[in-house]
Amino acid sequence: MKLYHKLKENPLRIIHYIQCNLRTLQFKFMCIILRKRVSWGKNLRVVGTLSVKGSGTLHLGNNVTVGMKVTPWTYDKNAIIRIKDNVYLNGTRFACKKSITIESDCIIGECRIMDTDFHSLDRNRHDKNAYVKVKSVNILKNVWIAPDAVILPGVTIGENSVVGICSVVTKAVPDNCLVAGNPAKVVKTLGE
Repeated sequence: MKLYHKLKENPLRIIHYIQCNLRTLQFKFMCIILRKRVSWGKNLRVVGTLSVKGSGTLHLGNNVTVGMKVTPWTYDKNAIIRIKDNVYLNGTRFACKKSITIESDCIIGECRIMDTDFHSLDRNRHDKNAYVKVKSVNILKNVWIAPDAVILPGVTIGENSVVGICSVVTKAVPDNCLVAGNPAKVVKTLGE
């Protein structure tokens, strides 16, 4: 009944509601037809676009909402992107070769999250055997990542933390803090 009252108050919401449901059904249908390695929980809402590429696996929890264009791309058949419950993804770009996990209740803005450097930092970077850094990324519960931030390989972002706009996160972020800058540094501890 709650939905009915919202739609009754603003009839234009009906169009938005129908569009969202159609996009969600289209995404699910394409995953089934193309045999993508994607699973989703209850109440997935695709308001924008969800572009899944690669041979890895994508798990979406319950009540995940996708706004703008979200690109969970994998670069290895064993790569896995896990998005837990009640997460809002808004224009997020993923590059996963190993593992990226986003815990529950996060707001992830238009940012980049990568668990690989893609290219070696060594002088012999053109050698196919050159070392390329690949380390899992973990974003814990109730994190907010602002637009244009970059989360690099091996980073863990602590619970209840906020990553400021245009920040480049190169190392672990503690719980309950605001980080900002390039490289990102703790600028404030967040209270209860």
